[in-house]
Amino acid sequence: MFMQNPLLVTRPEHSSGREISFHQHQQAQLLIVEKGTSRIQGEQGWWLAMPDTAIYIPPNIEHRALYNKETILLNLVFDIYPEQALPDQISLILVSNLMKALAEQALLLNQKNERQMDLEQLALIKQLMLLQLGQRVQSSTLYVASGIDKRLKYITNKLKNDPSCDASLQQFATEVHSSVRTIARLFAQEIGLSFSQWREKLRMIIAIERLIAGQSITELAIDLGYQSSSSFSTAFRRVMGIPPKQYLQQSKSELRP
Repeated sequence: MFMQNPLLVTRPEHSSGREISFHQHQQAQLLIVEKGTSRIQGEQGWWLAMPDTAIYIPPNIEHRALYNKETILLNLVFDIYPEQALPDQISLILVSNLMKALAEQALLLNQKNERQMDLEQLALIKQLMLLQLGQRVQSSTLYVASGIDKRLKYITNKLKNDPSCDASLQQFATEVHSSVRTIARLFAQEIGLSFSQWREKLRMIIAIERLIAGQSITELAIDLGYQSSSSFSTAFRRVMGIPPKQYLQQSKSELRP
């Protein structure tokens, strides 16, 4: 039976453009990306997971999912207990070789019929996975905060839907019937970035998602509101530290120690 299985693992495939509306699970969920990208949105922002990273979602947390490229995941579902030192919010986890190997072994065990399924071995794998989860570094690099204040959420959601928008902070402040000083303070207090820093980070994370999906740098520059591919590459280097092509080449080896 489902409840007897301590670690349910499947390998779902999602087509490009698929969206899963807001929902929640009674158990914890770990989504390890094998191919493509997974964008998970929660109440206060969204996370982008690419190969060799994972999204951890605690029980009873509202979230939605978007897949901008054909994506293959390892989907792990399991119970957790208060004494276990795990994040209490959605988190982006850096996946180690051991975590990946444990998940793949658990998948093989789940593919057997009920009589052949080794529940004791699955319970042991679950314990090791939880130890790994508690020790893994949580990355904020590919996280875009939305803020809590309704004025801030209006601005961040509008830019997420139209990242090429070049409206000024003054224009947005007018739209939400507030002052530039108040909106700037909200960005600093709730997100920890200035308005311009946040918008540029948003554009770079969207760029990474689309580069993985195969979009060219020239197309990206236009779509994201830059005048040329060189100006886009300069902005990317400023935010991410290296040029876009180099980022994609190095990300796998850097994220997976």
